[in-house]
Amino acid sequence: MHKTKSGISIGALGAVIYFSALLGGYIPLFLIAGYIFIKEDSKWLKKVTFKAIALMLVFSGLGAVIDMLNEILEIFNSLFSWELEIPLDLDYVLDNIISISKTVLFSLLGFKALGQGDIPIQTIDNAVCCDSDTVADINKEK
Repeated sequence: MHKTKSGISIGALGAVIYFSALLGGYIPLFLIAGYIFIKEDSKWLKKVTFKAIALMLVFSGLGAVIDMLNEILEIFNSLFSWELEIPLDLDYVLDNIISISKTVLFSLLGFKALGQGDIPIQTIDNAVCCDSDTVADINKEK
C-alpha cells in the first residue's frame, strides 16, 4: 500500500478529504486540498481532491439556487404586496433531498476511498482525466 509524505496511506487521506467535505466545511477541505496539491505526488489522490471540491461546490450551488428563489419571491411580495411562495414547501423538501444526497454520496466516496476505490461521476472524472494515458497511470498506482 502506498504511503503519503506524511506517512499515512493514500486511501486514508482520500477518505479524510471526503469526510472533511462532509463534516468540516470549506476551510478544512481547502486546507487539506492545498496540502495535497502542493506536497503529494499521487495522481489518484489529486483526482479525489478535485472531485471532493467539485462536488462540494455543486451541492452548495444547488442550495444557493433554492435560497435565491425564496429571496426573489420575498422581493416581489414586499414590492407588490403579493403572497407568493413556493407551493407545498418544495424548497424545504428539495433542501432536505440535497442534504441527504450530499451525506450519502460523500459517505460512500469516503468509504470507497479507504480501499483506493472510486464511484465514477463522468462529468467530474472527464474534467480531471482527459486522455487514456492519464487514466492508465491512475489505475496503475492502485
